[in-house]
Amino acid sequence: GLSMRKLGAKLGATAPTLYWHVSSKDELLDLAFDEVIRDLPDMRAVRGDGWQADVRSALDALRAMMLRHRWYPTLYATRPSIGPNALRFWGGLLDVLARAGFADAELDNAFCMLSDHVVGSTAIQLSYSAWLASSPVDIETTQAYVRDAVRPNPVHARYIDGYIAVTPAAKRRERRYEYALNCMLDAL
Repeated sequence: GLSMRKLGAKLGATAPTLYWHVSSKDELLDLAFDEVIRDLPDMRAVRGDGWQADVRSALDALRAMMLRHRWYPTLYATRPSIGPNALRFWGGLLDVLARAGFADAELDNAFCMLSDHVVGSTAIQLSYSAWLASSPVDIETTQAYVRDAVRPNPVHARYIDGYIAVTPAAKRRERRYEYALNCMLDAL
């Protein structure tokens, strides 16, 4: 929903004035995309409690940043993450994995598996939260419908009634993120 005109109005400037500073809306998005990653740790300088703890620290920081900047996963899906701050962060994560002994295709696979998990799971979490916030859906009515619809499948019904219905959504999302990340790190 960003436009140079809207941004100019918010800043008390005209859109043409903004173009003195950036050549296009895409350049502005690229700059913002790279700026929010600035505060993530430089993993090349981190020597913590082992490579798994260092990877977890980096990925947890990435996830927290995306939860603060809800637009980040959308840009991640539409443009390369190649600004100087992004290259520092992603390169540092690659360095940690390389110090752990990963190389070549194995390094690429481990790096992409881990980063895709964080970006993907966070994007899903944010899109679900946005849907709940913007939709006039009555969540209780939706839950009642789902419980009734899955009744013919006892496993699905137990899952919905015994876990989903009694565990807060935020707690489930956190558990899912942690479980998958733990499984990946253990497997690696």
